[in-house]
Amino acid sequence: MDSKIKITSLIDNSTYVPGLKAEHGLSLFIETEKEKILFDCGQSDLLLKNAEKSGIDLKETDKIVISHGHYDHTGGLMDVLKYIGKETKVCCSPKIFENKMAGTKKGEEIQGFRFVGVSCKKKEFEEYGAIFNFIEQPCEISDDVFLSGAVKKIFFNPEEKSHFFIKKDGFALIDEMSDEISLYCFKEGINLIITGCAHRGIVNIMLHSEEIIEKIIFKDKYKADKKNRHLFQKFIIGGFHLIGENDKYLEKVIKEFQKFQIKKIVPMHCTGFNAACLFKNAYKDKFEYGRAGLVIEI
Repeated sequence: MDSKIKITSLIDNSTYVPGLKAEHGLSLFIETEKEKILFDCGQSDLLLKNAEKSGIDLKETDKIVISHGHYDHTGGLMDVLKYIGKETKVCCSPKIFENKMAGTKKGEEIQGFRFVGVSCKKKEFEEYGAIFNFIEQPCEISDDVFLSGAVKKIFFNPEEKSHFFIKKDGFALIDEMSDEISLYCFKEGINLIITGCAHRGIVNIMLHSEEIIEKIIFKDKYKADKKNRHLFQKFIIGGFHLIGENDKYLEKVIKEFQKFQIKKIVPMHCTGFNAACLFKNAYKDKFEYGRAGLVIEI
């Protein structure tokens, strides 16, 4: 591999590569100089079929990262573990197994209430080789590759209405999506950010990567030169969770993006067509629309 990082989209909501199929979900195969990491698993075994047609053997996977505990990111995990057929490290939050539900709240009533979580229990995954490495704090999982841990919400939409809940003891509690983690790779002035759905906010995920640069890359959070945070050129790939948001809020998000050096932006999955169009207008040739079969080399 000539490039130092290669990312192949195995699952996304759309595709135009002959022979590949799309589904509502996300799965990315990340190849670095040291390891091969599967980031999310879509909602079915379709990623296995798309991987084979893309010339990728998922038996070569060194680690699996699960961004959060929703079906469209975890549904194919069991199929992948069965295919790999050996013990495999699975990095995720311990909260992915919470009883996750979705619906629309109307007063005290939740309409369309349905289960959207992980369909298998932890023990069942372990029977097929999963070795869970639970992540709650930022940590390095491979050379220059970090997982975010829980992301703080600093930038938010004041009109945001959650459609996600956790059912516990007969009550439906708003799901703050504190199980969500993103993947960061820091290399030679590049900050690669890979997100699953960005439920915690795509801007917050970017800001969190800056905090890791200061505290872990630069080591000293007190002496770190704040100007350095913007020297890392950002590649941002994955779901941005902006579908259905109004133009006013989307414009605020893009304005925040413009505070950073964006080398490439690839919205996928739950970003939404309207948001993608606005990002395209803002970033021109730095923009590429995500889809199954897309290959990005950095």
